[in-house]
Amino acid sequence: MMQINFKFPSNRLLLSLFFCGSAVILLQNYNISDNTSFLFNLICLVVGLVLCCIVFIPSMVLKRKYNLDFVMLTRRKTPRVYYLIMAFYSAYAVYTAEYFLLRYTDMFHDKYFSDAGVNVIAFIMIAICFYGACRGVNIITRFGIILSAFALLCYILIFSGGVQSLDFELHHFDFSGSAIGFISNTTFFLTPSFIAVIFAILSGYSENFKSRQIFVTLISLAVEFAAFLFFVSFALGAYADSQSYQTFLMSKISQISGLSGIESFYFALTTLSVFMIITLLLCCINREMGESKTILNVSVFSIVIFVLHICASYLNSVGEILTNPMLFNLFNIFAAFIIPGIYLLVFRRSENA
Repeated sequence: MMQINFKFPSNRLLLSLFFCGSAVILLQNYNISDNTSFLFNLICLVVGLVLCCIVFIPSMVLKRKYNLDFVMLTRRKTPRVYYLIMAFYSAYAVYTAEYFLLRYTDMFHDKYFSDAGVNVIAFIMIAICFYGACRGVNIITRFGIILSAFALLCYILIFSGGVQSLDFELHHFDFSGSAIGFISNTTFFLTPSFIAVIFAILSGYSENFKSRQIFVTLISLAVEFAAFLFFVSFALGAYADSQSYQTFLMSKISQISGLSGIESFYFALTTLSVFMIITLLLCCINREMGESKTILNVSVFSIVIFVLHICASYLNSVGEILTNPMLFNLFNIFAAFIIPGIYLLVFRRSENA
């Protein structure tokens, strides 16, 4: 059963959310436009993560000033429409889980086990996430500390192994891109805004929150993304433009004396980051619906996620909707910024009245 009456340090939740955000760059597959330079992509990265920071503002103010999460605010201010809000955020959690699950199963199938069925892979992942969600946020965020340390080890191996492949003579620090490329790339770098929604819902479990923790989380993501952009540009070069899963390629070309199979670290890192995302999203659903029926809540929505994955695997139109980055980011902005922002303004006005 999920633990209800407990508090854990807020930096532990944000460390887990940093690990979740890593999945965005790990599963990058033709999301960054061709013929755009490293410096151009770096500007898109900065703009995208600045927008992510703005999206965090409502939940950050609620937690910092009022020590409230969005679930508690809606229950307190609008109990009559709470179930409508709960339905929207439950649908959001399912959509987001599906967004990353579909991308993960495609990567798993394409790069590792082409004989394995994507629905079998999805079933195993959802089953593990079901167990994790039933254990609760406190246990999962403790596990997030270990996973973040493991991620640091993986990045050290991948980047240090890729140093010998860097070529600054062939690939220069030029600046090239287009307006369409800017919009497309910035949209991609806005994708980590989904962690703002998770924070808005689960921050009620945490204590000792400070605003700078969010900035540290986003800056850490920016450094991680920038490192991958740098190595893809100067180690893989133009070759990367025609290849799928460029981060996977980085792990393939990384070579350290006496150590082989670094791509297995990439696989483990991607698997664990998607596990963390889906598990925390199931915890979000459970928080919205009430923790008194944890197993029932998590079971029902785990089944919904799996059924949707089956539909997407057989119907291309469903898969395209569920993995549309523009639609996903609109969903993120609405769930993390617009709805909590409206509630925050109403809450402050009623407080001042």
